[in-house]
Amino acid sequence: MSRTHRERVLAALNHEETDRVRVPIDLGGSYATSIVIDAYEALKQHLNFTHETGVLSRMYQLAYPDDSILEYFDVDTRPINPVLTRVATSKLSTNSPILTILVLR
Repeated sequence: MSRTHRERVLAALNHEETDRVRVPIDLGGSYATSIVIDAYEALKQHLNFTHETGVLSRMYQLAYPDDSILEYFDVDTRPINPVLTRVATSKLSTNSPILTILVLR
């Protein structure tokens, strides 16, 4: 039985088995799981995607993955970054990806 994105991430957080071989897929949910701009441009070219590349970090040369890429790879998370002007537009429902939240202390 295939799980929803939300169920998959929650299962992994609860140390339960997921329906995928590895943990849920995260691309761009944080700096650590993002992709450098040059690699992102090559990926877009390979997949024939033509959308503009958003920049997550100029200092680290990280791309902000577009929803079309995240959907293509069935990514389970979406980034939330209050500094960005472009925000992921995923609907909150049981079938939507879990949102990555960074809590600053």
